[in-house]
Amino acid sequence: MASVVSGSTGSLVSSGSSTGTNEDCVINEDHFSSSCSSLELEDIQEAIEGVRRTILETEERSDARKELVHRLIRLRIKREDLEHRRFFLHPGQLEERGHSLVPAEPGLASARPAYCQECGGAAWPLLQTVYSCRTCGHTVHGSCLVNIRRPCVGAFLNRLAGEDEEEGLYNGSLSLAICPELSLAEQQYECAECQINLSPSQARVCDYTGQSYCPNCHWGVSSPSPARILSNWDFTPQPMAQASLQYLALMLRRPLVHLQRVAPGLAAVSEEVSSVAGQRHQLMAMKKYLLVCRLAQEERLLTKLKDRQHFVEGADMYSFQDLLDLHSGVLATYLSSVINIFRDHIHSCVLCTAKSFLCEVCNGTDPLFPFSTMVEECATCEAVYHRDCFRSLTMCPRCARREGRQAVE
Repeated sequence: MASVVSGSTGSLVSSGSSTGTNEDCVINEDHFSSSCSSLELEDIQEAIEGVRRTILETEERSDARKELVHRLIRLRIKREDLEHRRFFLHPGQLEERGHSLVPAEPGLASARPAYCQECGGAAWPLLQTVYSCRTCGHTVHGSCLVNIRRPCVGAFLNRLAGEDEEEGLYNGSLSLAICPELSLAEQQYECAECQINLSPSQARVCDYTGQSYCPNCHWGVSSPSPARILSNWDFTPQPMAQASLQYLALMLRRPLVHLQRVAPGLAAVSEEVSSVAGQRHQLMAMKKYLLVCRLAQEERLLTKLKDRQHFVEGADMYSFQDLLDLHSGVLATYLSSVINIFRDHIHSCVLCTAKSFLCEVCNGTDPLFPFSTMVEECATCEAVYHRDCFRSLTMCPRCARREGRQAVE
């Protein structure tokens, strides 16, 4: 089999009976374009064998042999990728541009039709072949699979979360700049997603990315902007591209916003934010009792917060959905119901009340807890007093006794 390497791209042109076969399709594509995506593992293995034979026929240390070796490496990587997919993919699952596409359930369009994110047409799983991405929810007709332009936003999210994990902050996963608009000239007059030529009359700006898109990639759908919420407490829906909407939907319930760091003054100017912040600090105070209470563990009380698990882990992290629910009042109602359940248990539980405090200043007999109203907790020893009693002192009595013992020793 004779072969030559021609052109600056180094594309391999083979002569003989193998010309025009699947083997050539694989060999001629450096990154394996979608035209070859249907090749089976056996076709890749056949192509590998063909390249190995061709390598043996070329001159040692020649540029042609080096190029063939590089192609052989890429084919082996492709083979390993196909073997991995065959082992891990669910039945009927396809992969395209990072999407894990599975046949859509009929319930997807139970109330109203979904829409194909590629052609914009209605998608009826009961009547049509429809696929939906398990990660980002990208919905496409079976006939539109070959036209998928948008990479899965889930891969982008995972990469960002990994970078921010080291600092313990997740704000990098959400854009906090209000519409960082780019001019069409900066985008080379191309759609930010599909790269088709874009005229000023066609361009639609996405409020989340600040980039311009064509009508096929930006349908004019609106959503509140996380940046505008945190900067101005503005929940007015803004027009966003379909990719941005998918990205925000994917991160809707992820605790990505450290409210105290991002908007430290928000609680001072918004009564609803201040109220919810107080409720969350109450939850954290109650958690100390529920964690060490055997009866609370048997009742699995902390699972009442399973829908917002990050509320158990701290008082400062919020998800995008938390901010929307906070504004609508849903979050305050939800927290009130959970706090009432926790409080009822702690006040009625023998094990929990045994860990309560009595005010040493007024010698009161009512049990006090850090989450009780009109109380104050010593920042040093965590003893609890009536607020007025504690503020009338110059020093916590418990801390004073501790210092006295240390001085004697």
